[in-house]
Amino acid sequence: MDRRQGKDVEHVGTYLELERPRRIAFEYSADHSDRSRVSLDVVPSGSGSGVTLIHELHPKWADFAERAHAAWTMMANFDKRNQDRFDSLQKQIDASKEVLRAEMREMRAEIRLEIKEASEIGLRAWMVV
Repeated sequence: MDRRQGKDVEHVGTYLELERPRRIAFEYSADHSDRSRVSLDVVPSGSGSGVTLIHELHPKWADFAERAHAAWTMMANFDKRNQDRFDSLQKQIDASKEVLRAEMREMRAEIRLEIKEASEIGLRAWMVV
């Protein structure tokens, strides 16, 4: 659902191809008007993936091409922003884990010291008896 000029516009469509994890193609229309075709092809690229997106607009919507390009670009950048946010959160989590590990090492050392001291006291008490 999208709001245009004060009216709700429903987006409907049909999946045409689904070849996991490499390709998806679908037709869709806004408000049951002329259909567009969109295809996404995912290809391995280095340590990640690249995406080729083709949006075939109905000729009636040729004037909408720049807006469609801007919308797809915004969606792609949204994913990038989410990845940046995820990476930032992951760094915070990793830093927190390292702080916890250091605190646990310190606690273990203190416990070992207390056990050693308790053992020495116990050994002295045993030797006195």
